[in-house]
Amino acid sequence: VLAKPAQVRAEATAAGVLVQWEAPEQAGVEWKVFRLGNVKGVLDKERVEMGRVKEKRFVDTGAEYGGSYRYTVEGVLGAAMSETSEAAEIVPVDKFAPGVPQGLT
Repeated sequence: VLAKPAQVRAEATAAGVLVQWEAPEQAGVEWKVFRLGNVKGVLDKERVEMGRVKEKRFVDTGAEYGGSYRYTVEGVLGAAMSETSEAAEIVPVDKFAPGVPQGLT
């Protein structure tokens, strides 16, 4: 039996929304990260699998600033699956300085 991911949290970063969680170490486990979004008043009809990772962190580079998102995580090992985690909610805000201009003379 796979442990249910816990303490899921989401944080806005310059690269996208960073989703992290806690779970006991278990060899071979992959983590499926799901997103349910509401961007510009358009609510996703169902959650979307954003990716599978081996680490307990994922960066959603497709999230838009000002959108509203709920992230959940599930563990997968062969045919075994964990319960779905509690959701982490975030409305990412662009508070990051722009990059240094390149190619100026």
